[in-house]
Amino acid sequence: MKPVQYMQEGFKAVTAGHLDTKLDFETETEFGEMRDAFNYMVQRLKDSEEKRMTMEYERMQLFSHIAHDLKTPMTTIYGYAGALARGMVEEPDKQREYHLAIKAKSTQVNQLIDQRFPIPRWVRNTR
Repeated sequence: MKPVQYMQEGFKAVTAGHLDTKLDFETETEFGEMRDAFNYMVQRLKDSEEKRMTMEYERMQLFSHIAHDLKTPMTTIYGYAGALARGMVEEPDKQREYHLAIKAKSTQVNQLIDQRFPIPRWVRNTR
């Protein structure tokens, strides 16, 4: 096969998503430089794709942790608020206990949001 045919096959393979493609032909012409540039380009594409996939995985892990961290106190808030709304808690001391728990868990949710998504002071002051 001629160098240009190797190049065509290589481009077709990369276009099809085969990022392990490597041109390996011998030549003393300018096709040698093109071969090397092609191989370098494909390696960079492969590295970028691997980095993108790693970042996507880490992003999904972060959202999973955030969701878990928020759901835990929200479950308490939901349960206590529901019990109070349905009149299941009649004793004033117990009602106060539930209200305080709801307030504490609400504060915890706010703190989690502030920790996970810090908003610079200058942004907060522009609202």
